[in-house]
Amino acid sequence: GMEDAVTWKLYTFKDGYLSISPNKWSPDDLAKETQVTIIRTERITGWSHWPRVYPKCKAGVAEVIRRGVGQGKLEGRPGKRQFEILSSD
Repeated sequence: GMEDAVTWKLYTFKDGYLSISPNKWSPDDLAKETQVTIIRTERITGWSHWPRVYPKCKAGVAEVIRRGVGQGKLEGRPGKRQFEILSSD
C-alpha cells in the first residue's frame, strides 16, 4: 500500500517453481504427497502452459487483493508504505 492508504500496486514474480504431486489428485487419497506437495518439480517458465495460464493467475490474484481492500480486510496505513506477500495455489 502507498502512503495515501488507498492506492495499492500489484507485483508478481513470474519465474517461481511448479510443484507437481507424484500422485494423481483424488479427494479420497489423504496422503501428504497427494494433497499438499512442496516438491519443486521445475521452474514455472519451463512449463509449456505457463504463457497461457499466467495472465489468468495474475488476474485472479488482483481480484483477491481488490476484494480484500473493498471489504476492508486489507487496509493501508496513512503516511506509511506497506507490502503484503501472498502465495497462490
